[in-house]
Amino acid sequence: MTKWITPAVFFAAGAIVLFTLRDAPDVPVEDPLGPFGLPRAIAVGLVLVAAGLAAQAWWGAARAPAEDEPPVDPRSRLLGALTMVATVAYVLILPVLGFVIASIVFGVGLLPVLGARRLWTVLAVPAAVVAVLWLLFVYTLDVELPSFLT
Repeated sequence: MTKWITPAVFFAAGAIVLFTLRDAPDVPVEDPLGPFGLPRAIAVGLVLVAAGLAAQAWWGAARAPAEDEPPVDPRSRLLGALTMVATVAYVLILPVLGFVIASIVFGVGLLPVLGARRLWTVLAVPAAVVAVLWLLFVYTLDVELPSFLT
């Protein structure tokens, strides 16, 4: 039964985006796809991934003998809840601390929850990812990211 949750969520997300973009005003831009080309492409991608996941779940259910699902480890529920709390906290501190500091704090706090054990991994991976993302957004895409106390 839980195999159908992810396809349903992906399909709902894609459908909601497509539905809300249906009434979006047309803004003249130089891009031939218009200002909503990327959100539409992502929404269609979500719907296609949902269809693929649903087909995979259906095909697996049709071919495999019926078996009971293993019990859910209570620790995994706690880790899932911690991940959601950390994400909400990240969203709340992002405008205050800025992208670089908030993202590094988020990564350093979340990696041990996700299973990273080495200290250098917990410190280096978030710093490297944040550096690459910052360079990508600021220099390649020319997008300003939130900075400290602005």
